[in-house]
Amino acid sequence: MTAFRELSVENRIKTLKDEGCLNETEAALLIQQLAESSNATIPADIANHMIEHQIGKYTLPVGVVRGLIVNDEVRDVLVATEEPSVIAAACNGARIAATSIEGCIVANSPQYVTTAQIVFEDLDSSVAARLSEIAKNREKIEELLRVANESHPSMMKRGGGARECRVSALHGFAKLEIDVDTCDAMGANTVNTMGEAVKAQLESWLGVQALVAILTNTSRVATTAEVRIPVEALVSRRLEEAKREGEGKRLARRIA
Repeated sequence: MTAFRELSVENRIKTLKDEGCLNETEAALLIQQLAESSNATIPADIANHMIEHQIGKYTLPVGVVRGLIVNDEVRDVLVATEEPSVIAAACNGARIAATSIEGCIVANSPQYVTTAQIVFEDLDSSVAARLSEIAKNREKIEELLRVANESHPSMMKRGGGARECRVSALHGFAKLEIDVDTCDAMGANTVNTMGEAVKAQLESWLGVQALVAILTNTSRVATTAEVRIPVEALVSRRLEEAKREGEGKRLARRIA
């Protein structure tokens, strides 16, 4: 029997229909979409290789938020959304932000790092204690960084690589985290590879098997954006009337 992943898109749809997962109308719609599908978005052969078990493509309208000023640069921002009024509201927000004290949104984005976690079960806190000793030993840390970087040398060639390790413990678990500068890449596969390499080294040192080595979405690096808007800029009626009735202050309290 041919594996589902090896079937053509048409035969995957047929299989799902035969199994009762799709009714006649749904299957016909997917087949019609396939026949009429434009290569202007994602070519059919590329879509079929991007994900597993592909049976169709999904598109959204793309609009533009005009005149968003960020760090003194005027930007037009593309937004893909199916919901009415989202872009209109964003454009209105951009207009209000232009009246801010700084005259723009002030954004700050530090050097991005992706973090891998190597997690151990640690009911008696013994693993955390041993990991802490490793973290205090600069030679051990340098060895872990070397192991990580040697597992993916191309990242170092681009100027990135493993940068820092730290240890923490929580609710019966101990973990070592390793931060990786992934340059312009998101770096999920790279960081997972490095995590597995460091996991093997730690298991060798500790004589304890780790539960998991995987990247975490809980980043220590946060991109921030802020805007300081005068209360008067929030009013929607005649300025003097609004000031008298305190409309701007009421809106400010509701927002903040």
